[in-house]
Amino acid sequence: MSATKPKRMKVYFELPEEEDGYPPDRVESLWAEQVGPREFKIDNIPIYVRGIGSGDVVAAYSDEEGELHFRELLRSSGNSVFRLYVFDEKEIPALRRMLRDQGYESEQSYIPNLVAVEIPANKPIHPFLDLIVKQAKDNYLEYQEAALRHRI
Repeated sequence: MSATKPKRMKVYFELPEEEDGYPPDRVESLWAEQVGPREFKIDNIPIYVRGIGSGDVVAAYSDEEGELHFRELLRSSGNSVFRLYVFDEKEIPALRRMLRDQGYESEQSYIPNLVAVEIPANKPIHPFLDLIVKQAKDNYLEYQEAALRHRI
């Protein structure tokens, strides 16, 4: 007998516009599994949402159309998330392989040069930071913290 897989659904997050018009979208949807009444565990790495990582449990409410909208973070997974803007998009597959080999998962945006990287709570962040700071100094990429939860 097989166990029933939890139902995956989308939770929508409003994205506040920053001074420079970033991010390009006003809403990002993240996959999630329902873990309680109006409680959902995030199941993918956010590209634009700040302060959220996979494994986080969030509260959401349902609108008139039945779509789920983020209300608040209930429990943090402890995972950190960074966004990388890689200047030469041809470098992205090799960078993602290298990150995966070191235990860091990533997701690529529909914007070809943009990658979100998640550092699991149980992995040290310093090897990742050493890598991206060096790459930024060498002018290969720019980076931004989206959810910094590790101690530096």
